[in-house]
Amino acid sequence: ALGAFIYLGGVPVKRPESSGPWCPWTSLCPQENLAGEVNEMDLTTLAAGLAIGLGAIGPGLGIGILAGKALEALGRNPEAQGPIQQNMILAIAFAEAIAIYALVVAIIIIFVA
Repeated sequence: ALGAFIYLGGVPVKRPESSGPWCPWTSLCPQENLAGEVNEMDLTTLAAGLAIGLGAIGPGLGIGILAGKALEALGRNPEAQGPIQQNMILAIAFAEAIAIYALVVAIIIIFVA
């Protein structure tokens, strides 16, 4: 039956039998593959997702606040466009570097751990 298998990372895996506890996260629960071996999915994928997800929240909020304040300053003093824009772009680059560090950490978690 087609409903007896799920696909975990492109590999057909038997659905867990009803004798065990029900697990809502089928990709993180112990699975039995077609050979009858039980695979325990490690949490590196989840850790990498959390690393980049949580690591991008701060820079995203920071860039939004920074751009809002820069536009506010330009609205009050349009003649100061050059220095305000220059400082805004520099600060955005620094904030974006933090997100890139989070991406590097996530990649290291996936491929090294």
